[in-house]
Amino acid sequence: MACQLPADCLYEIFEYLEESETSLFGCLLVNRSWCVVAVRILWRNIWRFLKYFTIQNQFKNETIILNTLISCLPNESKELLQKIIPTFTSKTPMFNYAGFCRVLSIQDIGRIIDNVLEPSIDSIGSSINSLSIKYRNNLIAREIIKNFLRQISSLRRLNYCVDNYSILNNISFIGTNNCLTNLTELHCSSSIKSDLSQICHNLQSLSIKFKENVSNDLKDLISLQKNLKNLKLFFYGTNDWKDIIPTLTKSTNTLITLHIYSYYCKDLSLSFIASFLNLQEIILGFEGINLEDFKELQNIFFPKLQILRIPYQCFKLEYLINFLKKNGKNLKELHIDGGNKNLNLYIAKFCPNLKKLSIILSNKLILKTIFMSCQYLESIKIWWVGRKSEMKIFKTILKHSPKNFCELKIFNNSQSKLSPKDLKYFFIDWKDRIPFTLIVIKGYYNSLEANRKNMKIIKKYKKLGVIKNFEIKEFYEEEIDIF
Repeated sequence: MACQLPADCLYEIFEYLEESETSLFGCLLVNRSWCVVAVRILWRNIWRFLKYFTIQNQFKNETIILNTLISCLPNESKELLQKIIPTFTSKTPMFNYAGFCRVLSIQDIGRIIDNVLEPSIDSIGSSINSLSIKYRNNLIAREIIKNFLRQISSLRRLNYCVDNYSILNNISFIGTNNCLTNLTELHCSSSIKSDLSQICHNLQSLSIKFKENVSNDLKDLISLQKNLKNLKLFFYGTNDWKDIIPTLTKSTNTLITLHIYSYYCKDLSLSFIASFLNLQEIILGFEGINLEDFKELQNIFFPKLQILRIPYQCFKLEYLINFLKKNGKNLKELHIDGGNKNLNLYIAKFCPNLKKLSIILSNKLILKTIFMSCQYLESIKIWWVGRKSEMKIFKTILKHSPKNFCELKIFNNSQSKLSPKDLKYFFIDWKDRIPFTLIVIKGYYNSLEANRKNMKIIKKYKKLGVIKNFEIKEFYEEEIDIF
């Protein structure tokens, strides 16, 4: 008889496969024991798999998910919905899928319902004629959400960004089996109308999309938080958001990460950031604006700051240099979305303890200077704008990189000229160092992987253990994950 691992052992093993959707889906098909364990992990956050759907299979997979969600409803809900969506199954599901969830996305529920039911409006029958499409979809969504909240024992993350589904903006969470008592992460809109403030006082992460005025419900929710550590603010165009700053600054002692993103929002003040002196991570992302306001932050010292990502093109160089002069020594990670020769030299001068760095580079001598000054550097992401072969980078890495350096991410804005011969010699010389990680970021031009001989060399030295990891990423995959 074959050895059967106990469920708790399988669970520990499958935990490592959580980020690999293909492997986990394969585990569903092995046997009943494997299926029982794998399905629990998959459904903890079923929404994250939506991003893997291609245009060709999106409708099919979203239909399966919607069918499953409806099949989990209690009989009274099924009877109600059967009158308006008779084409959907009412079979009893194999598992209580809703009870496995630890992440609930109201936004994705609304979007799936819209996507799946919209093409079948004409085929549903005359029973829908007396109902508006919006009312029908809202009714379905509310029944599904109500069932989730009834079945989930403890929710850890809630996505309540319903800009496109404002009809879902006033869901009551009171009396929902206490599943939100220990909620730690919330994504919501600035106009949220909800009684969450009466339940959720232990949020650690809060993400807010500003598209309308700030609601009093959101202000109440923020003011009642006891241990808010992570804050994301996302602005579109012109927003009336300044009145929320007094509420935000009540968390000055607990906040350790702050992310701010803005698209063409010209009236955006950053001076309030100076209140959060315990920040360990600041990420700023802006498009279409030029912020003079950073002048107010250039001389502020953040004693615990270790990670900084900032768009070079939005600030005057002197402000950024002054900021690095004050804070650069403590930085462990620095990501500059832009830059020039002078800025790179100041990075080498003021940021000696960096472990990770992302810059635009066109000169191998600047890279040498950075390596010589930043002796703790382990990883660098280079947006290479040189016309000559990127082998200049590889040779500089061999000769001058610190002993713990082991990772290169490279984006080339021209056709790759890296030869298999040069790549081979690089890995031969690297064999006695820490195994190398190479990540190629693809843009409009062919990168080094376009040459089959290059890929053979990479495969060979990966087997030999010289290469720890090799990845090819599309440019958009390197964009900041906002929500």
